[in-house]
Amino acid sequence: MSTRLGIQIQVPTDKKGMARFINEKRPPYIKHIDPQDDFLDLLDPDLYHTVRLWWDASSQDVDNPGAAAERIIKRVRIWAREGLVKAVEGYNEVSGGHGWTPGTDSTEHLRRFLLCDAEMGRIIEGELGISYIGGNWSVGCPSDIDLWTVPAMTEWAGKLKAIGLHEYNAPHLWQNESFDPRLHLDDATPALIAARREMYLSSGWCVLRYRKVYAKLELMQDQGRLATIPEFHITEVGIDSGAPNGKWPVFAQGGWRSFLRADEYMAELAWQDRQWLMDDYVNGAAIFLMGGNQDWVSHDAWRDGRFMELYGQYLLDHRDLTGEELEAELAREAQKHVIPYVPGNAFRLIAQAQGWDEAMSDEFEWRGYRAQVYLDKSGAVPVQRIVYAPVDKWDQWQVIEREN
Repeated sequence: MSTRLGIQIQVPTDKKGMARFINEKRPPYIKHIDPQDDFLDLLDPDLYHTVRLWWDASSQDVDNPGAAAERIIKRVRIWAREGLVKAVEGYNEVSGGHGWTPGTDSTEHLRRFLLCDAEMGRIIEGELGISYIGGNWSVGCPSDIDLWTVPAMTEWAGKLKAIGLHEYNAPHLWQNESFDPRLHLDDATPALIAARREMYLSSGWCVLRYRKVYAKLELMQDQGRLATIPEFHITEVGIDSGAPNGKWPVFAQGGWRSFLRADEYMAELAWQDRQWLMDDYVNGAAIFLMGGNQDWVSHDAWRDGRFMELYGQYLLDHRDLTGEELEAELAREAQKHVIPYVPGNAFRLIAQAQGWDEAMSDEFEWRGYRAQVYLDKSGAVPVQRIVYAPVDKWDQWQVIEREN
């Protein structure tokens, strides 16, 4: 089993409780917004932690990458040196996104942002030695797929190791989305591969739009305009009423808690996780969010104990285990399936005395009797031996013989 379903922590409102959850449940991807040192000190450094600093719209200067990179480096240097932080984001949801239109003056702002973003990545990766995640655009942005083919965009993508995208939808994650799992077969024919690309290029801009972007970059690679495609990070994902610009009633403005129960939301996130696992170029994803301020109450998973319980169990059930950890987990699970025996191990002792090889069933009760099935391989033909006795009268045992 495996998962890429991580979490974003905006404000660690319960530092010890959140640290305990992270260290025990071990999300595969943990994103921090302006983290606090005393909280990070509580966390397992072997987990995959990323960081984004807080930027207001006016501070995201696309013409001064050096100053922005220096701010990030100053804040993250110690965490990177200690091996805690594995990647860092740049600017967040840069303004002008939905206004960028091919062939107009607005593309000049896009060009300047792309140059800034790539330069920030070069400086930060060179200084800190960790991955830089560029882009980090809001859901559906840039909203014109042709923008992904302008020279500045392909040059930008060619310089990055990782692209960050935000993906939201409402009232369901899968709202108005469709996909064909046959198109992900390892032995997909050229016709199926072409069909997959065409389907994604014509798909929507909410959840799963990362495939739309990847398909366009794949075309650029086929044309020789892009050497390699960066890995993708879904740096925010969730349900948000603003994603499809729907006209919701006032009570529904906001996040998943306005639309779904905890179990419904977890089921939809599990569906989304299955999509990411189909695509090996997706590094991980961060649910928005855990530990939000008052502006994000309807998104905050930590405020819903039932969701955290379900999410925690999902992480445990889908963790990749190796070495001693795998053996320990398997041993604990095996103990749950050990065949139970009645006091004195009566049927087992009978089976050993008779030379029967193995139990074929657990002990079971039926109409006042207790019974168990064994396999006897002593003859030319294996035979089932059903040993039974009245409950609590083991000395009155008898055997039914039946060919296997």
